[in-house]
Amino acid sequence: MCELFILPAFYRYFHKSPLYFKEKPHTLPGWLFSIHIIMRIRFLSLLACFLLIWGSHVSTISAASEFFESAEKLSEKNIISRASSAYAYRLDDPITRGEMSKILFGFINTFRSEGISFGDCSESSFLDVDEDSVFCRYVVALVDDGIISKNSRFYPERPLTRAEMTTLLLRWMQEQASESPETVFSDISEDIVGIHSGYITRARELGIVQSWRYFRPLDPVTRGEAFTMIARLLPDSSDS
Repeated sequence: MCELFILPAFYRYFHKSPLYFKEKPHTLPGWLFSIHIIMRIRFLSLLACFLLIWGSHVSTISAASEFFESAEKLSEKNIISRASSAYAYRLDDPITRGEMSKILFGFINTFRSEGISFGDCSESSFLDVDEDSVFCRYVVALVDDGIISKNSRFYPERPLTRAEMTTLLLRWMQEQASESPETVFSDISEDIVGIHSGYITRARELGIVQSWRYFRPLDPVTRGEAFTMIARLLPDSSDS
């Protein structure tokens, strides 16, 4: 597939190049010289494809390596279940709202002195988080702690967005949403992300998120990204 894009480019280059029109060696027949040129084009196109794929593979491995290290750190603290490999952690999959509630619950009970108890599922205000839901006791506990807002639906199977992730983390840190109407992000406004706008602005003020032009608030967060964000909040081993 890569060659379909690169091969025509090399053909155009050689076709216009003076090398293509130079007098061929008198020892080579015309048909053999044509095969020689075609093989050179094919070789260079394959080499270009290899370099492109290798470059993307290296950058993917670098990110996956950081994500895997973060997953291992969380599993050592029993915040998530240990898996046998990076593949088993499903680091590239979007993390769901329900999964994130379970991770936050474990994180709070590991590093907050007073901790929180499992929630009473009979008191759940969410129609889609009842006693049969595997995430019910975590979600209700976070509602009782003020990290998750009460509503009629929670959508536990829906991928968590970057805006939602930011809000959850700041509420866990007991930070209030910023009241400043100014934001450095072109794609952040109350019309787009509602209540998350103030938390994103506050996260930028605290230096938790960088001041790029775009924040991409509605993009889903992968499991690897979520693990890394949580792992960065872990206390140093010297402090534990």
